[in-house]
Amino acid sequence: MGKAYQGQSIVKEFNVSAFGLQSGTTMTISTEGGFLVSKDKTNYQNSLTLNADGNNVISSVYVKINLNAPGVTTGRMTATAGTLTTSLDLKAEAISLTGGTEVSA
Repeated sequence: MGKAYQGQSIVKEFNVSAFGLQSGTTMTISTEGGFLVSKDKTNYQNSLTLNADGNNVISSVYVKINLNAPGVTTGRMTATAGTLTTSLDLKAEAISLTGGTEVSA
């Protein structure tokens, strides 16, 4: 997902889709490793459900990580629709500002 300074958050948009699903099938998007997912870029949680429009799911979701500690954070996003499952590894790095030289004007 990228790099940011410790104390910041990173948000990335992902497009998810599934076609030819059985009627009434939903898609569940879940995250682990401290990553959170949202449909509206405001309300983040560990998982969410997307409803199919007919036999298809086409949607954007947003994944967020709060970088509270320096170093690399890894996790995973998993999409499940019926018997179909796929996963994507996630990685973000928090850069620490400690150790620099203070400058005064």
